[in-house]
Amino acid sequence: SVAEHNAYLSAIYNHGYNNIIITGGSGNGAAATTPTSLLRHISKEYPAIFQGAVFIPTRGLVSVDEPDEMYEPRKMAQKEASGAEFHATQIMFIGKHLDTWAKSYIDLCSKSGTAPKRVFIASTPIMPESENPNRPGTINYLRDTLRVVISEEFERRLRRENDITSASVRHSAEMMENFVKKYFRNIPLGIEISCVGSINASVDLFGKLRDALKGYSNNV
Repeated sequence: SVAEHNAYLSAIYNHGYNNIIITGGSGNGAAATTPTSLLRHISKEYPAIFQGAVFIPTRGLVSVDEPDEMYEPRKMAQKEASGAEFHATQIMFIGKHLDTWAKSYIDLCSKSGTAPKRVFIASTPIMPESENPNRPGTINYLRDTLRVVISEEFERRLRRENDITSASVRHSAEMMENFVKKYFRNIPLGIEISCVGSINASVDLFGKLRDALKGYSNNV
């Protein structure tokens, strides 16, 4: 409810938190409009808070002529108009999805005469299933609980590896490096490491990304 949001925002603001990311609801209809209305509310009532919004690069990328509800970059533009200063992706493993989204976002910004906002690309190490295939960080958990897109081909490739976590870290580092090389001049970029299953593996991924992207430190 609005009252609950206000109480929460007041509490975090009074505790000194100045950055916040708005995520969507779990359904369609009214729930899907919550991020935009909440962004507008924060902009008005808490202008000192630096706010961003989550988006899903794998959704709605057919054409700039798609209806608003089907075109993810236009949803991003709506959130920007409501006060979003940056965006963060869902956890990503498929480079071609990022590539398709980036071209669409750049195209929309060019047509509307606006500059792209900073975008944080999220990734995470994948954990071995061991005795529990649904524990946090496994393929099943990421796909079924967090709704992360994991293609069948990528899953088969990982399962052939002796060390699935190290393989996923290498994959994410390569994916991020390739993406940044293509788009760092067009979109302000950032990297988000989501610690879903293992802090040590997340630190390892951070280190590999730091090494891979050190030449782009002024842009990422």
